[in-house]
Amino acid sequence: MFLPMLLSVLLSPVYAQDLSQTVKVADGTVAQCQNSQDAFQHRMGAYQLKVEGPVVKDEWLLFRVKLDFLSCQQVDQKWGFVKVSALAPLNFQLPGDEVLVETRQAFLQLTRHEQFITQIAWDDDVRTIAIGLKDVVDENELTKLQAGEEIDVAVDFALQKELLLNSKEGLSSEGSFMFGAFRQHFKLKL
Repeated sequence: MFLPMLLSVLLSPVYAQDLSQTVKVADGTVAQCQNSQDAFQHRMGAYQLKVEGPVVKDEWLLFRVKLDFLSCQQVDQKWGFVKVSALAPLNFQLPGDEVLVETRQAFLQLTRHEQFITQIAWDDDVRTIAIGLKDVVDENELTKLQAGEEIDVAVDFALQKELLLNSKEGLSSEGSFMFGAFRQHFKLKL
């Protein structure tokens, strides 16, 4: 019930991002932050994900992942995305009440062909992720790799937050919110 109300959250700026930048928003679409309408439309926030790799090492795939949590705000008379902490508490006003939103945990989930690979607790900006090669490729693809062939692989990266909402009037709610996924395409060769 409180999750749709999070849409009105404004966070204090940490630093302004490139104003022309587009990023992923909560429903998996792409967002721009150029005016107050954009801020209202993307009030659940956005995140930007950059993936380097993978590097194949023995039986492992290593990815370097940078994840920025963003809010669309006006800073110094210019609109742009502002970086915020993954676990930053949020406040928003309701008629006659105020709600504190605490992010208990943020997770980055990896899937392939809608099959779960792993879930990683996330509280920093950059991390190297190691996943088993056999968790990403099927037997046929593994045979091709071992024969020296190159294969195409797509992995989905998605953000999930576990939230606790408390109002000054004593209402409380817990919930999980899943943001849109980024599909990353890779060519693998041993």
